[in-house]
Amino acid sequence: MNKQAAILTPLSVDTLRTHPAISHAAKKEIDAHEIYKPIIDGFEKFAIGPFFWFVIDFTTWKHTAGGGAIETMTPLNKNIFQADNMLIHSITHPDDIPAIMAFTNFWMSHYPNLPDEKRPHVKPTLYFRIKNVNHEYYWVMVQYLNGILNEKKQWIYGLIIVTDISHIKKNGDPLMTILDTSDVKSTRFFYTDKDLFSQMQIINKLTGREIEILGYLSRGFSSKQIASQLGLSIKTVDNHRQNMLRKTATKSSAELVNYCIHLGYL
Repeated sequence: MNKQAAILTPLSVDTLRTHPAISHAAKKEIDAHEIYKPIIDGFEKFAIGPFFWFVIDFTTWKHTAGGGAIETMTPLNKNIFQADNMLIHSITHPDDIPAIMAFTNFWMSHYPNLPDEKRPHVKPTLYFRIKNVNHEYYWVMVQYLNGILNEKKQWIYGLIIVTDISHIKKNGDPLMTILDTSDVKSTRFFYTDKDLFSQMQIINKLTGREIEILGYLSRGFSSKQIASQLGLSIKTVDNHRQNMLRKTATKSSAELVNYCIHLGYL
């Protein structure tokens, strides 16, 4: 089932700094990096390509921590990168900025209004272009993970991981997917002919094991290699892959991976 919804409004970078969902007041001292550490420690295992991550303090718009391949995936020095969140926007393709800001604006309004029990099941993923170390644009997948809110349900911290998906995505338009695993639906926000639309799609739910195998498929692993990694038989891995092809109505592993990226499963 697909349902196309209202048009979003393209925005500038500066607009987000006054977003009502962001706290502009003093906050209690917490170690956001320590809170996020269990998630950060798992990045290496599940990343589908080179990646870097950072923690944003929304009350100051500073990066309070960062790691991964910042200096090989971007033209930015790691120490300079942590100075201001605006730097990630300075290396984003200018044609993608209005859409990315509109997507982010929607997510920052949407997330705080979700019930507490719902938030862990809802995951946004953005796709757009940034500059690499050679100042050439390429496609990345950007995931917002586990926002920390104050008692007024305003953003104070956010964890973001940026993954190189240039081996999978070569062209297209900026896109945001919000995957809700509790309701088994995926909402896509896409940028076409300078307009921003959203489209909801009811999807077949993938199991935890299927998502695990999907991650290996996205990195180019064969069934034999996946079986070795997970301690499964090759036949079991192939059965999971066939089940995913059936659920997504795709015909090959490459088509499956591309489809699941756009649903937000990766």
